[in-house]
Amino acid sequence: MGENGTIEIVVNDRPVAVPAASANLLEALLAAGVAMPYYCWHKGLSAVGQCRVCYVNLGDPKTGAPIPRPVAACTTPLMKGMRVWTETESVKAGRNAVLEFLLAEHPLDCPVCDKAGECLLQDFTFAHRLTPSRYVERKDVRPVRDLSPELLLWPTRCIVCTRCVRFCQEVAGTGELCVAERGHQSEIETAPGRPVANLLSGNLPAVCPVGAILDREFLYRARVWLLDSAASVCPNCARGCNIWLDAVGREVRRVRARRNDAVNGPWFCNYGWRAHRALGAPDRLKASRLDGESRPTREVAAEAAVRLRNAVGAGHDPPEVAGGGRGMPRPYGGGGGAVAALAAASASLEELYLLRELVAALGGGPVGLLAAPDGEAHEFPGFRILADRNANRRGAQLVLGDAELAARAVGAILDEARAGRLSALVILGGGLPDAAYPAGLAAALGKVRATVVLDSRAGEGVKAAGAAGAAGVVLAGAAWAEKNGTFVNADGRVQRFDRAIAPPEGAVAEVELLGRMLAALAPGRKLKDAAEVFVELAQAVPELAGLTHYTLGAEGAGLP
Repeated sequence: MGENGTIEIVVNDRPVAVPAASANLLEALLAAGVAMPYYCWHKGLSAVGQCRVCYVNLGDPKTGAPIPRPVAACTTPLMKGMRVWTETESVKAGRNAVLEFLLAEHPLDCPVCDKAGECLLQDFTFAHRLTPSRYVERKDVRPVRDLSPELLLWPTRCIVCTRCVRFCQEVAGTGELCVAERGHQSEIETAPGRPVANLLSGNLPAVCPVGAILDREFLYRARVWLLDSAASVCPNCARGCNIWLDAVGREVRRVRARRNDAVNGPWFCNYGWRAHRALGAPDRLKASRLDGESRPTREVAAEAAVRLRNAVGAGHDPPEVAGGGRGMPRPYGGGGGAVAALAAASASLEELYLLRELVAALGGGPVGLLAAPDGEAHEFPGFRILADRNANRRGAQLVLGDAELAARAVGAILDEARAGRLSALVILGGGLPDAAYPAGLAAALGKVRATVVLDSRAGEGVKAAGAAGAAGVVLAGAAWAEKNGTFVNADGRVQRFDRAIAPPEGAVAEVELLGRMLAALAPGRKLKDAAEVFVELAQAVPELAGLTHYTLGAEGAGLP
């Protein structure tokens, strides 16, 4: 075996190093940069040799000359020293025949098909088709039908690659799809009385290599070449699946799984598939409020800093630093400080760090952790959905200290507020659901001199601040798709998410809002973006030492 786990094979009479761990010859050729067409093969599914378009010639073990009969590369095991030809006349003729067969019944829907621009049938026909079609008969037309309330099937576009069938069997384990009939009448069907209803069905539009299975919500919404794609991380559970956010202007039109073999492989669940719906929800907070009136957000942030400072009072000495010597305020405890904070377990590392620094600048105090209640865990043959619905609980533990103790600190902080011993409280909502907030929050905030809430939705925290009257300051923050930052998933992997769209007019990313308040309270402190804040955080938290947004890359990095 060569360097970096490779072996050498001979491709078109030239030695090529390919990954030794490749499951088959096709995977090895693609990894080595050899152009190869394929339809039925998918790295996350079993290889079945259904479409036969990945033809190659193999070398005779005795003579080394090409064996005339082509074979499918996807079902050919990889062996060291094997000889392979990908561009012989027999290979080209075989591929051309397969493409002619696939196009015989395929409609000319490209101008209106949602898959146009990312369709493998388009790409490989353009690259490998040698002759015009000889098919002059009338094409068969089959009606479009529902696979589920959110998925449509175009039978005339289907090339019966069986990717969708294998996905439902091997990954979802539900087996709703099958191939009905045989020969030219073959068609994808749902099992009788069983529509596609599994929690992984959002993968099917991407699994399909052509435009046969389409997302009803995305149907005719945008041409794919007009979409701006941003690499992001799903915020809906602690697994941190990697996703693509495809946007036009200020609207995310589509969410797709982004392959990361260290986290989610090529899949994600339907919670991630529809994560963008929350961005346009009716309860989105689009304006900041000061004394019950809407005001420009940056102006409100400056006033919030003044009110926090006045509420705490000058000359308040910071408490002894706790939390493992990381220079952070007391992350939990029984209260007793003039200032405290409540932070969402869905907030980014950068936001949590700036909140920690803000509390320290005000004299220090406990930081309680607000977390969304656990949901239902789901296990599939090829995927799992975690019960923990908080994207950054592990990250909160890094920044704030013991997450369990920080969660228990919430009750102690509210007790201090009810007793009138809390001068200032900062709530970093992070878009949490109302169920994450403790009962009696509004009554407790009514006895706090200054309350500042940062959130992207008008949830329980914002309502409680409003109930506190003039003492409540509300800052409209950005949702996760509208800002940059990092999460740490349940397995301890630090992952970066990038901004896909701008926040609504009137909303500002929490990193900027917290930075502005901190700069007003700590002379000499400069306003920083998320990447710069992460560098500062990495210097304060040993587990993050040496990491930056750049070095995290597209796949993130595991904690030591």
